[in-house]
Amino acid sequence: MTQKRNLFKNTIIIGIGTICTKLISFIMLPFYTMWLIPSEYGNYDLIVSYLTLLVSVITLQLEQAVFRFSLKNKKKSKDYLLTALSITTINMIILDIVAVLILNKSIFKWSFILYFDTYSIFVVLSEYFRGVEKLKEYSFYNIISSLLIVFFSIIMVPIFKFGAKGLMLAYGFSYVVTDIIIISKLKLFDYSKEYTFEKKEFKGMMKYSLPMIPNGISWWITNVSDRTLIQYFIGSYYNGIYAVACKIPTIVSLIFSIFNLSWQQTAINSLNDKDKSEYYKKIFKKLIIFLFTISWMIIAILPFAFNYILDRQYAEAIKYVPILILGAIYLSLGQFLGGILLAYNNTKAIGITTIIAAIINLIINTLFLKKYGLIIACISTMISYIIFYLRRYSLVKEIHDKKNIILLSIFTSIYFIISIFFIYEKNLILVILGNIIIWLLCIFLNKELVLLCISRLFKKLTYLEKK
Repeated sequence: MTQKRNLFKNTIIIGIGTICTKLISFIMLPFYTMWLIPSEYGNYDLIVSYLTLLVSVITLQLEQAVFRFSLKNKKKSKDYLLTALSITTINMIILDIVAVLILNKSIFKWSFILYFDTYSIFVVLSEYFRGVEKLKEYSFYNIISSLLIVFFSIIMVPIFKFGAKGLMLAYGFSYVVTDIIIISKLKLFDYSKEYTFEKKEFKGMMKYSLPMIPNGISWWITNVSDRTLIQYFIGSYYNGIYAVACKIPTIVSLIFSIFNLSWQQTAINSLNDKDKSEYYKKIFKKLIIFLFTISWMIIAILPFAFNYILDRQYAEAIKYVPILILGAIYLSLGQFLGGILLAYNNTKAIGITTIIAAIINLIINTLFLKKYGLIIACISTMISYIIFYLRRYSLVKEIHDKKNIILLSIFTSIYFIISIFFIYEKNLILVILGNIIIWLLCIFLNKELVLLCISRLFKKLTYLEKK
């Protein structure tokens, strides 16, 4: 019971901050599609994707070690943080020099460097708050950075007319301000005077984090090889279409990531519990139901979103979304299992399973993308994520349950039927009726969660009335 309460509480706290951060990409998407043409948005999305690869390499995934080690030994948490920041800064300077030489004539040179440097530092700092279990602070600084992104985006793009470069500058400036606030709050400069770099400590962190680097690179290959090959084979216009199509499935990934951050913590803390296997199975079943529920609701409102919110030049992206959403579901389920592997310190398995998915994705795209077009990028992503999930499922014995396998198979079949109906049905009345049925089904499947939310809201209102 304590595990469930802590998981629910942590999910809510982390969710507040994470939603604000991730939701920016959805709130601003209509504006981005209005401000930028598909080819320009495609180029921006590709550059930022490369940036995420470099961050995972430059930090050496030490932010994961900061989280894991701080959770175990909070007294030395700032030592772990400063060790990670020291190595990250050295690597960052080296990459900045390389970037200046390579991007010498590019308009993105300085905006790329600013975004990359400030985001790398932010990634390490934010994991510190998770490690010391200061989740309210973690959420607070994510909210601050989100608000700053909106503020600077409006200044840089529609006002100063900097285009895609302006978006990168907006993110860079937001992380500059946030990093300065966090460093000042933690008094890291003062603490650094007492700090001593310890080789033994560093080796322990590296031993934990290094197997995660192939994992980070593989995620990049899985996510970005699509965009790189699309750019090479069929052009930046289709990269823009694909970038918008990918934004919708990230709603699923966003909602899961909120849960996953607290789940990693809960999985580690419950490692020695006798009933952990049954607990994992129950959470896994609820996660399957919840992920498909969210996905059905997204599919149901998808035609309205594309007709009334996004710019018409991106309209064809709608037909690619269902395939990408299904991929996002299996990605989330695989990451859930990754939380258990992480609890057992099995970072090697985490890396290998991601590498397998990345290779499969790359092979399919290389062989078929040029001939069959954008649909292949979507199918390859979905297939790689399904294989990624299946491989991790075979490794985590505690989660094995025939009922969950059957449930997952049935829900996947229903998902395809729902997707075909809502994407291709043109009769507005039938679409509205379909929406009503879907929403009622979703409420029924998640009745425990709905009743819990209603109960808590009622208690809150009753308390306010008495007060």
